[in-house]
Amino acid sequence: MVTDTSVGVRIRRFRRRRGWSQEELAARAGLSPRTISDLERGLRLPGYKTLSALARATSEPVDRFFDEDCRSNAPATVDGEAPARRQRLLRLLGEMDDATLEIAIAQIEALRRLHRRP
Repeated sequence: MVTDTSVGVRIRRFRRRRGWSQEELAARAGLSPRTISDLERGLRLPGYKTLSALARATSEPVDRFFDEDCRSNAPATVDGEAPARRQRLLRLLGEMDDATLEIAIAQIEALRRLHRRP
């Protein structure tokens, strides 16, 4: 069972700040109320599409769903700039519309496949 509640705490905080029920957030994000409940309780972790839907529904950038501890746990590079790069990437992805986001995902997946080749 997943027990990471940091993202769930932020989802709950953003929802409550707007005075929404779990059902209302679910409807606005196109998700089920059970999904919202499970996310908030840390029983499941959201994928990028779910985070994008929540970000659109709440008008919060995707990177705001992660706390500093989570961001700082990202692997560092020799120059120590990996966390900043990841934040920048999350911010940019969070600003894209769905069509552009799909293109970006396809490009990243292609780069990953290319990088894995011997």
